[in-house]
Amino acid sequence: MPRDLPGMFWDEEKGRYFPLSSRPAGPGSSMATSTRPSPPKAAETQSTHPRKKMRVTRELDGPPLGNDNGLGYLSRSTNMWHNFQILRETPLSGRHRLAMHDLQASYVSSRFRQAISTNRRNDTGYPLNWKATALCRRTDFPTDSRVWAGGYAGGLYSIDTKDPDINYRELSLSTHVTSVTRSGALTLVTTFGSPPTIAVSDRSVRMENNDDPLSTWLVRQFPLKTCSDVRCGHVYDHSIAVGGARSAIYFVDAEDPRYVRLPSKSDILSIWLQDRNLVHIGMRNGVVERYDLRGAKSGPDIIVNMSEKERQLGGAPVQHVRTIHQHGLLVETMRGDLEVHDLRFLRNSTPLLQFDGHVSSYEDRIGLTVDPGENFLFAGGGDCCLRTWSLRTGRPLYEEATHGHPLVQSPSEPIFDVPISAMELVQDEDATCLVAAAGIELYRMKLGPNGILRE
Repeated sequence: MPRDLPGMFWDEEKGRYFPLSSRPAGPGSSMATSTRPSPPKAAETQSTHPRKKMRVTRELDGPPLGNDNGLGYLSRSTNMWHNFQILRETPLSGRHRLAMHDLQASYVSSRFRQAISTNRRNDTGYPLNWKATALCRRTDFPTDSRVWAGGYAGGLYSIDTKDPDINYRELSLSTHVTSVTRSGALTLVTTFGSPPTIAVSDRSVRMENNDDPLSTWLVRQFPLKTCSDVRCGHVYDHSIAVGGARSAIYFVDAEDPRYVRLPSKSDILSIWLQDRNLVHIGMRNGVVERYDLRGAKSGPDIIVNMSEKERQLGGAPVQHVRTIHQHGLLVETMRGDLEVHDLRFLRNSTPLLQFDGHVSSYEDRIGLTVDPGENFLFAGGGDCCLRTWSLRTGRPLYEEATHGHPLVQSPSEPIFDVPISAMELVQDEDATCLVAAAGIELYRMKLGPNGILRE
């Protein structure tokens, strides 16, 4: 006798199965009827179905608030079971990509918590004996674990983060290093002055002797009337921009001594090159402006005025400015604002994302960095803390519990003796690490395997 298949019937004349929807009507049909007894329905189904539904509901809702062992992002913002179901059932779409991001954020959150707990339990900082003011990853090879570190006394050092004892001084400049940035093979170093000095190194024209660890640097000094008190710099491809007191200097080519002076109404504290033609500057008066260098005599456009925000008191000097996701502008001020604005609509200052919990400082420049995939934001605080957020959703990856359920070893507790002055993400052959400089010590916190934060 043919088997009884769910949803199918056997036609003896044609010798094959057909769907029940095509089953002919009437008593004369030549089909095999099922003699298998139907499974019991009432007692078994009523006893198991509600229990199964309740169990799935608890898994989707997550554990009760306050019983998450500190992983607030896992229990309150991300449900791993729900995200896995989305990945299985949903084709590649925005919902699919958000589920992937939430799973990645869950993993980074747990490793971030472990890294913070490790630094609280024991002192893992490496003593530098000099104050670091800027960090930038070296990329001489894909898994390079070294960083450039600028010092307050004017020294530029190369440090291996896996073994900080392997370090040497690369340059000795006049005053303290204010920024170290990199784009491709080009590295830019700026110093405060006087006179203000920049140093540029191109890895593509390195000396032929590969055994020599030293790089070739092109050093330039500016007249004080042109640009003084240089506090920031940025490089894009072979173009560089430097910001100082009431002006910025733009070099179309780093090796060409010709430059364009961009005047401003206030001192420039941060600068970012979106491409070879668009320059964003953050100023002491709280205004973020954009220069479009394709127009010969066009003035700057005001992107946002942080000092005019409603229900906010005090000045808002812009310490950090950079573009993310092509159309977003990340802004951080000394007042404690940390948010993303939309560059496509400049009608008002309403931000796309606001990152709650950030504490800035009026005394020190706070360390801040973004991962290569522009998915996560890491920022130091004036309260000597380290916090991180998702750049896709704006949620903190390690948030504090509320409603009377305080966390053990809350991330708001200071984990450093002084505020973080510089941060950088380093991906070597073994792991992805967050390197932070606080005072005269260098910290290395492992976030996961190599590639966990790639785009």
